[in-house]
Amino acid sequence: GIVGGLLVILFWVAFKKRKLLSIGIGTSLVFITTVFLINKNYFGNSGRLDAWRTTFVLMKDKFITGLGLGTFGLKNKIEGGHWQHIHNEYYQVVFELGIIGLVLVLWCIYDYFKTFNSIKTNLTIKIASMFFGFCLISGVDFVSHLWVISTLAMFLFASIYCLKNEELNKCIPA
Repeated sequence: GIVGGLLVILFWVAFKKRKLLSIGIGTSLVFITTVFLINKNYFGNSGRLDAWRTTFVLMKDKFITGLGLGTFGLKNKIEGGHWQHIHNEYYQVVFELGIIGLVLVLWCIYDYFKTFNSIKTNLTIKIASMFFGFCLISGVDFVSHLWVISTLAMFLFASIYCLKNEELNKCIPA
């Protein structure tokens, strides 16, 4: 969470205060190093690496198409595990929808940031920064399975396209 928060701030700084970017990176590295030195277990994996390794064995035969939506929690219970989510949204997409599903998700994220790049304003930078944080945290947690956070992420995703359409409609004479 701390690393994700710092990266979101650096993302925002990269577009708003470019001169402060190097100072922000340096400060972030000092902060993260200090946290690690004070508490070496702070950046532990909480069993995620073992779960990911076990999950790979379960899905390796259906890597292309996946095992189907919602099957991770069910299969994990059958196998004697206790996690309902894999704590990595991208990996869970591969498990449930296969590489095909992951390519589609990554294409949507790519198109989102490509659209953002074409209409950089104060508002779109804020929106894209929050969505960037959602995409980052998705790599180590199950945020899209939490309805409040996923609703916010859908709003952030749609907002860029709404703002893009607003820009396009200004060019069309009434």
